[in-house]
Amino acid sequence: MFSWFVWSMLAGIAFGGQIVGGSGPGAWLMGIISFMCFTIFLLSLKKGTKDIQVIDWVSLGGALLAMIMWIVTKTPLLSVILITATDILAFFPTIRKSFSLPYEETILTYLINTLKFILGILATNNYSVITVLYPIYLIFANGLFVLYLHIRRKQIGLI
Repeated sequence: MFSWFVWSMLAGIAFGGQIVGGSGPGAWLMGIISFMCFTIFLLSLKKGTKDIQVIDWVSLGGALLAMIMWIVTKTPLLSVILITATDILAFFPTIRKSFSLPYEETILTYLINTLKFILGILATNNYSVITVLYPIYLIFANGLFVLYLHIRRKQIGLI
């Protein structure tokens, strides 16, 4: 639940940064992702895991800090760097849950995420740290999570 909320915030910040950075159609992906993550968050309020830990609050704080830094510094670069670092923290609740319940995450979803971020980068008009740092990180994060789920399922005999 917490991961989806933070991811919706982070994607929204990335969307804004990409718009300001002149990303063009490559930014649309982040805008849609922000909306979809927030929708999943809302659905998870009823059916999601509510095992909230300190790392969950730290990731939320990181997302809020990224928004504040953009407002204060008037530059999206610091915010994009902060959201990338925060996303790493936001992934921990999902990794933690998936260690004991690896079948509750759909491998195909994360595989498709990997591919969609590759396509998003290819659709970018202006390549800069602001426009591609976060999507490049997401390619690696989602790809590695697919591998993690596969290995974990194999370890406990689900594959």
